[in-house]
Amino acid sequence: MKRLKITNDHGWTPRTLRKQERKIKNTLLRQRVMAVRLVMEGYLGKEVASMVNVCRQTVSHYVSLFNEGGLELLLHRDFAPGREPFLTEEQQEEIKQLVLTTTPAELGWDIASAWNTKILQSYVHHHYGISMSREALRKLLHRKGLSWTRPTYTLAKGDPDRQKHFKKQLDLIKKNLIDPDFVLLYIDETHIRSYHVLRTTWSEVGRQKQVPTCKLSLYFGTKETFFCTFLQKALSPFLKECAKFFVNYFGRENPSVHRRGRRT
Repeated sequence: MKRLKITNDHGWTPRTLRKQERKIKNTLLRQRVMAVRLVMEGYLGKEVASMVNVCRQTVSHYVSLFNEGGLELLLHRDFAPGREPFLTEEQQEEIKQLVLTTTPAELGWDIASAWNTKILQSYVHHHYGISMSREALRKLLHRKGLSWTRPTYTLAKGDPDRQKHFKKQLDLIKKNLIDPDFVLLYIDETHIRSYHVLRTTWSEVGRQKQVPTCKLSLYFGTKETFFCTFLQKALSPFLKECAKFFVNYFGRENPSVHRRGRRT
C-alpha cells in the first residue's frame, strides 16, 4: 500500500491549516482538514485514520481531493436534490396571501374568523387536490415568514349609512311594534368592540396583525314581557349567545314571557 502524500499544497502549510480548522464549525468538514494536515505533517494513512476515526480509504479520498483542488474542493459537498415540494412556489405564495388577507368566514369556507392548519388542510385538499399533513402546512407557513400570534384591534369608524339605517329601523320598532308592556333588547353595531375576532392566527413575523373593529351596545330587559330584535349581520357569535341565553333564561323563569325575534 502506497504512502499518502500531499503532492500540491496550494499554498497551505500545517500551521495555516490548523488555524483554518478552528474557524470551521461543521465537524465533518473540520475532520477533512485535520486529516489532510496530519498527512502533511508526516503521519501514515492508517495513523491518521485512527486519529480522526475514519477508514484509511476515506483519508486517501480527502488527500486526493486536496491535491486536485486545494481546500475549496476538499470542503465542497454535493447534496441530493431532495423531494419535490407538494405545492409550487406560486401556490405557496397564494396560501400566504390567503392567510394574511382573508378569513375562512369571508370565503364561505368555514365559520371561523381565523385560519389554522386544520382549516387550511381541508382548503388545500379541495382547491389543489393535494393532501398535506398539518405539520407540513405549519412548516410551510414558517418558511414563508409567518408566525402563530394573537392579533390586536384598532378602532374603526362606524359606517354612517348603516347607522342611519339602524336608527330609522329602531325608531320604527319603538313607534309601531312596542307597547308599554314590552321591553326592548337591541344591539347597536356602533358601541361594543367585537373581541371575538381577536383569536390567535397567522401573521408576518415582527408585524402583529391588526383587526379593525367597531363598537356595539347591548341592552337587556327583564320584565314579564320580553321583546328582542336581532341584527343578524352585525352580531358577533358571542353576543348572539348572550342574547340567546337571556331570552331562554327569562323564558324558563317566567312562562308568560313573550319572545319574538326579528332578523335583518
